[in-house]
Amino acid sequence: MSIRQLCIALLCLIFSGGSLWAQSITHNAIATTTVNNATDWTASPSRVEGAADTLCTGTSTPTGSWVQMSFPAFAIPGAETIIGVEVRVKYRSSSTNTVQLTVSGGLVGNTNSLPSVFSGPSNCSSTAFASTGGNADLWANTAASLTAAASAGNLGFRLTQNGPTVDIDAVELIVHHTEADDTPCICIPLLWFWIILFIILLLLFLSWYFWRAQNRSKIKGSD
Repeated sequence: MSIRQLCIALLCLIFSGGSLWAQSITHNAIATTTVNNATDWTASPSRVEGAADTLCTGTSTPTGSWVQMSFPAFAIPGAETIIGVEVRVKYRSSSTNTVQLTVSGGLVGNTNSLPSVFSGPSNCSSTAFASTGGNADLWANTAASLTAAASAGNLGFRLTQNGPTVDIDAVELIVHHTEADDTPCICIPLLWFWIILFIILLLLFLSWYFWRAQNRSKIKGSD
């Protein structure tokens, strides 16, 4: 890594507030919603579409019922790629539940656990957002495959019930991608940033120290 690249990386980290992950796009405008069995759900699954409005769809059937959402195309700049996918669900459930990404309706990659949200009255007004995935989680998929699916409007996810009840108000799918920039930042972990910064400061101090010692020797020699 050259001094110029290092300086760029440090400036990127400082001005991005401690993170070099650049951009994210959030969708809550669902294109389609499907369920494994419509009779398992207490209200139309389309209630989860759009922004949160305290109108839920829910199920109290045995474990295994699922709802699956697909999303419109994400406007990812042409030269950029996805580096992580995050799922947020505003819901109420007494148990953790399972989430898996979908491409063109088919399940892909690993499953993630969605934390439970279970407090307040037993209705849609007590729902809250829980999230899984993140800005460095590809769910065991390739960046290229997720980028292509998201750009084509083929990316979605499935939530599978693991407990007695699930009530869902709204969902969000967030894709994190590299930044479209003429001078891209070098993505380095925060720990390495502090290590590199310490080394730079140490080198500056040593340079000053030896320069000062050398000047002192010259002054003594002239005396």
